[in-house]
Amino acid sequence: MVITKAELETGQKKPKFKILCNGGFGSGKTYFAMTFPKWAYAMIEPNGIMTAMSTPSLMANMVHYEEFVPAKLDLKACFENMSNYIVKVRKEVEEGKIETFILDNLSHLSENRWLYIEQYEPAISKNGKIDKLAQYGNLGRWLYKFILCEVISLPCHVVVNVHTQEEEIEEENDRGEVKRKKTGNIITNTLGGFRNDASGLFNASIFLEVQNMPQGQYKYKAFCKPVSKYMGAKNNVGLPQLIENISYQTLCDSIGFNNKTKESA
Repeated sequence: MVITKAELETGQKKPKFKILCNGGFGSGKTYFAMTFPKWAYAMIEPNGIMTAMSTPSLMANMVHYEEFVPAKLDLKACFENMSNYIVKVRKEVEEGKIETFILDNLSHLSENRWLYIEQYEPAISKNGKIDKLAQYGNLGRWLYKFILCEVISLPCHVVVNVHTQEEEIEEENDRGEVKRKKTGNIITNTLGGFRNDASGLFNASIFLEVQNMPQGQYKYKAFCKPVSKYMGAKNNVGLPQLIENISYQTLCDSIGFNNKTKESA
């Protein structure tokens, strides 16, 4: 589909957010994703839907969800059902029933796919042993293809949640010993090398953190451009470096999206 400059400027064709949402446990990833309008939710993280069930304003945004948890399904069924669910979502996006797809989360997806590869697609070396290096390569290629071709290609907003980890590098000391050293930089947490490619597939890779405030209050922050420990934060949709109490609404407000839409009305 060809989209003209005039359509973008008048708001006839609204840009779709494709967001990789990085964060630790309790940083507000699922809550943020569920503030988006008319969402379908692929639940890979056990009990993720409870965030919506305990918050009426989020439930109001839900169209439907489906679970893809290996504890409840066979591994092969998990992946077959997930692909079928995305086909269903694509159809309902085109019908106007769905505006957002949420995948929660990528860290668990990579772990589950590793289990799938070990069980159904093991890589065997010439000497008959398991080739784990080849399996990690296969995992990375599958994740890249799945996220790019099935998830990001959906013609709607897409939010993919993922856990974080502290980056480690290998250093050799004077005795020739190689040791791993933490860098202080927080990065995407997936198995294998896909973490290095993931952010480049999205138009925003943001990092969430939560700050304790007085009287039991919390402040949720989203870093959208590189800063200190979040050097992997980036976006090409005009988001500022920091957004506090991030939601779909504050995301739109931060780039003046709603103002542009009002001006064109």
